[in-house]
Amino acid sequence: YNFSGENFSIRQGISYTNITYTGNFVLDKGKLESSALSLRADYTPLPKLRLIASLRGDKFKHQERSIFTYQFAATYKINDKNLVRAVFSRANRSPFMVDSFFYVYGRIAGNPDMRPVYSDMVELGYRTAISRHMQLNVEAAYGKTQNYSALTRIDGLLVFAHTPTKAYQGIFSFTLNYSPTPRL
Repeated sequence: YNFSGENFSIRQGISYTNITYTGNFVLDKGKLESSALSLRADYTPLPKLRLIASLRGDKFKHQERSIFTYQFAATYKINDKNLVRAVFSRANRSPFMVDSFFYVYGRIAGNPDMRPVYSDMVELGYRTAISRHMQLNVEAAYGKTQNYSALTRIDGLLVFAHTPTKAYQGIFSFTLNYSPTPRL
């Protein structure tokens, strides 16, 4: 349902997922069950300024804690041809069947209570309409991903565990779009 007023809107959501995998590597059956609630708010405090905030909370049946994903964005329309934007977000990977329920050498090596891989990102962008048929988009972003897991030997046993691995990503994008008709 979408609640809206003159310069705002709020949309909520609900989700349920139930996945069962049958196979040798998950000791006959692995099951991932989750429910989620989400909320998205869109607010225009000034005619040229738009603020967006989104939050999602996932609860997985086999984990004690909830996992949260969020995104905060702002756009500012300088004029009819130019727009700037900024985004800050966190995205989580849902639990993976192998990480959670992997079965190897006669024992369960999976860890169903591991925290998922997550990525934090900051993005800045600028878009301009060069003509009716051409747009230029310039974007810079930086992201950090962590909480990776790997099959690791601990006390002589193979188990899935977190690794200290972190991935850093810097992005610079320059895109020139041409559309033969302004309606595309």
